[in-house]
Amino acid sequence: MQINEIYSIEQQLLHYVHLSGKNPSLPVWGEIFYILYEIKRESENNQRDIVAYRVQGEYLMIYDAKKKRFVLTVPGVTFNLKICELTTSILKGRFLPSNLNG
Repeated sequence: MQINEIYSIEQQLLHYVHLSGKNPSLPVWGEIFYILYEIKRESENNQRDIVAYRVQGEYLMIYDAKKKRFVLTVPGVTFNLKICELTTSILKGRFLPSNLNG
């Protein structure tokens, strides 16, 4: 995945989080899930880990093809998240792309 694709993914995720904040009744969970699913599918099809997006500018949310989880390592802890867990977490304001946190 290229840097401009990562930026685009970050922007798309932030767009849906912003829409959800403005109107909580909008069905954006599925849109976020689909973005993450495309990353998961590419990673598993190519049998390689993929950087999904940046978190707080310096950390990377990675899809680990072997673990079949989204993985984020920060000092002292590693999060291993299923796609549904990450989707819900993003909507709750956790594990957001760096542009919103930064």
